[in-house]
Amino acid sequence: MRRRLLYVLMTGSLLAGSLPFSAIGADAAETANVEQAQMSVSYDVSSLVKPDGTYWVWGGEGMPTVPTQVHGLTEAEESLGEHLVRRTDGTLWHWRKKTGGSAEYDVQKIPEILDPVAAISIDSAGASTLVLDRDGRVYRLDRWNSSTQEGTERQLSGIDKVREMTKYEDLQNRKILFVFLKDDGSVWRSDSGLASFVQAKEIQGAAKVLQNGVLLKDGTVREWPNGYLSGGKRAAESWSGVSSAIVRGVANIRWYHSDGLSSVAVDKENRLWYWGAKGYSFEAPSVASPVLLKMALNVKEAYIVNRSIVYLTQEGHFEQAGLGTIWAGMPFKRWASSFDGAVPGAKHLILHRMDGTLWGWGSNVHNELGFGDAYDRLIPLPVQFPVELVLNGESIPLTNGVLTRYGQSYVPMRSIFERLGAAVTWDEQGKIASIERAASGDKPAVRMRFNFKNDSVTLNEEKLAFPRPMLSEGGITYLPLRVVSESLGANVEWVKQEGRIYIEME
Repeated sequence: MRRRLLYVLMTGSLLAGSLPFSAIGADAAETANVEQAQMSVSYDVSSLVKPDGTYWVWGGEGMPTVPTQVHGLTEAEESLGEHLVRRTDGTLWHWRKKTGGSAEYDVQKIPEILDPVAAISIDSAGASTLVLDRDGRVYRLDRWNSSTQEGTERQLSGIDKVREMTKYEDLQNRKILFVFLKDDGSVWRSDSGLASFVQAKEIQGAAKVLQNGVLLKDGTVREWPNGYLSGGKRAAESWSGVSSAIVRGVANIRWYHSDGLSSVAVDKENRLWYWGAKGYSFEAPSVASPVLLKMALNVKEAYIVNRSIVYLTQEGHFEQAGLGTIWAGMPFKRWASSFDGAVPGAKHLILHRMDGTLWGWGSNVHNELGFGDAYDRLIPLPVQFPVELVLNGESIPLTNGVLTRYGQSYVPMRSIFERLGAAVTWDEQGKIASIERAASGDKPAVRMRFNFKNDSVTLNEEKLAFPRPMLSEGGITYLPLRVVSESLGANVEWVKQEGRIYIEME
């Protein structure tokens, strides 16, 4: 799922906006009184596109902890997920981060596919992907070899005029099934072989497919079971012989979301309904019949994320309750306000605030929230704004993006200072980072020492004083960009309208 938005660029750090500090948490409370300018971008759960066409990623094992630019991928228009991006000319591109802590990415154009609109993985390893184009054609992309960056793509026969596609897992039979919604409202399925497609003839007039569920234009919902059991034994018929069933007890549904195990729906009166399992397994306790959650009022959209029911109200409030005991009068906690949209991941949520900023909520084990640390959050916090570094006219690749804290911009220790002619060293025992440059011509010698044990910094043996001279977050050591660069004789300029920091060094 992807959205297009207005994003807000901050001159110091992300703006807390109208929320009180107690509502947004101490992490975001350090920012105030900063200027802002709006910029239009698109985003999903782990990437965004800036209006200049640059593409930025974060989150996941081995990936940056905050939005970091993928150099070599320009004129981006929208991320499709699965390491695929559509450019403004309609071409499809694949990207992958190089190993070994490199700041570089492999970027390759995928031929034969034009105007892609969606992509879903075929296998858990991500080696193969289905790609849907704007004309309703479906392609199988067998992924690029990691060393040669080669792959194959072919159009699937037997399926066309597709509007949406999704997949779900039959957990008991360990089978992945793919669902395709065609322009005429019919729904078709296939297994991972994708050799044949079977129409679900009991479904007509479908409006949306998601996981194992279908929302119809008449406001009804149909779902396939995740496992086919009969009397405790595996059913004899194959997946193709099992029909979807109407979800009884709900009607006039306008919004539907499922994680494949449990579902939420919003009816035309903006009421919230829930049914399904209360955990991550088909063996988890379940709510068989839909329950009207009476304490959820005036709901706009709702999701199942990280074993929680989360929703936005028409007024922009963000509210949540865990999947413990499900009952009609269960209470919801309001964590924050002023949101107008969201994109769900499996265990985290990226929210869009009305002021244009992005915020993260939920599990953050692999830095999915884009803030820079790995702590889970019940209170939403701002995604770090993507800031590009430009040195003498050249955009600089970073292993991890710029962090904005305490009104300063911090960069990874070895990211740029060596390009300014300095030697960067790290004393592991003393926890001291040193930046040194010998005297040359009219440039004096410079020696800066950052002591992480006592939070002190010296320049040519004289102590400097400022709030936080260095940071260590997400296993990455950061140093303040401006103070180090200017100490080395560079000029530093922050251009908020562009989201860039320009550094000039003779």
